[in-house]
Amino acid sequence: METLPSYKTCFVCGKENSHGLRLQLFADQHSVRGIFRPRDFLCGYPGIVHGGILASVADEVMWWAASWKKASSCVTVELNVKYLKPAPTDGEYELIAQVKNEKKRIVEVEGEVRDKGGQIYAAAWGKYLIFTGEKNRETIPLQDFTGCSEEVRERYLKNP
Repeated sequence: METLPSYKTCFVCGKENSHGLRLQLFADQHSVRGIFRPRDFLCGYPGIVHGGILASVADEVMWWAASWKKASSCVTVELNVKYLKPAPTDGEYELIAQVKNEKKRIVEVEGEVRDKGGQIYAAAWGKYLIFTGEKNRETIPLQDFTGCSEEVRERYLKNP
């Protein structure tokens, strides 16, 4: 598994966002994964993770699956989440996403938020528009490659 970069000030993955979740994500040739450990203040109802937070972490892992596949930044153009079970704030959740389809610049991805036992709390799918050219180059200075291998760094930097 390769450590993925983050976007410095991103609410979900950014290491420089003091109010953010600071997720760290990893990729292999088939999927992107991460661990989400919610805090109590991320609740909707007491003790239950807010649905918007679950949507955010699902979107993030799927976004990175599209980005990893194309070695480029992208933007979410469609996000669908099906909530299957309330997620307790004292849980630990595995995030996983896999690319399911590619069309020119649109990448379709499926993802899940599940516990270590395999119980799925949220299933998601989305479409991501891949940046090219100058738009992609603009995103490079926003990325933090701390902890990434040279191969990961080169993968993103060589794809203007």
